Amino acid sequence: MRELEDVKAMIVAWKESYYKIAVEDGGGEAMCDELYLDIEELALPYIASLRRFGRISEQEYMDFMLFCREQVDDLRRMIQEAILNLGG
Repeated sequence: MRELEDVKAMIVAWKESYYKIAVEDGGGEAMCDELYLDIEELALPYIASLRRFGRISEQEYMDFMLFCREQVDDLRRMIQEAILNLGG
């Protein structure tokens, strides 16, 4: 579904933006928390409404939730690697 893919693309863009902020200005783990909060406050209500109105299946909803968790985990990994590279 196009709308679901658009939201995923938006979340990836957020992740990249937060990574840039973490690398340039610091913030580390706080940037992971910010990404999680943005997803929770901005993306999830929209996706939940798509599910509630039958626009996406339960499986698509669960896959989206997994995707979100993976994006936060990926940001955490990217930041940790950047910190290690700066220190080494």
